[in-house]
Amino acid sequence: MKAVFAMKKIYLRRAKASDMDIFYAWRNEDEVRKNSFQKDWVKYKEHETWFLKALSSQKEKMYVLLVDDERIGQIRLTLKDEGLYITYSIAREYRGQGYGKILLRLMENEVYEDNHDTKLIAEVKKQNVASQVVFKTMGYQETEGEEFFSYTKFPQYQKVIIENNYPGGGYSD
Repeated sequence: MKAVFAMKKIYLRRAKASDMDIFYAWRNEDEVRKNSFQKDWVKYKEHETWFLKALSSQKEKMYVLLVDDERIGQIRLTLKDEGLYITYSIAREYRGQGYGKILLRLMENEVYEDNHDTKLIAEVKKQNVASQVVFKTMGYQETEGEEFFSYTKFPQYQKVIIENNYPGGGYSD
């Protein structure tokens, strides 16, 4: 998956062992921990064990979002009985620029190519308004729970079109 974004190359690739340190930094970033259901700081050894296990798991798929080969975000899909659970984050310096929507669209295309009958599910804390907006904008159905919103959708393959005046410009599909 590649898209042109103000003359930039934007794409997803599968995570690999060499991404472990940046995933660790992203996971422990203050805003990410605040919006996570597991808010505690993760020790490196604990992260390393989890990360390597997740890379080899049949029930986990992890991707990295790259802009001109710079890693700027990640998305993880965890297979459960109900469907694929989504967790994602964007590096602090790239937040608020529309990359969350692009990340979701590219991931949906990946899932669609693998198995378009799989339900996508995300659980978002009520305080995480930015992610709520991303999922609603991307056509996910919202259900309110006591502590979080649940978002669901069946993936549809859609071409990603980025207008030339982005970032800050338009995104459409």
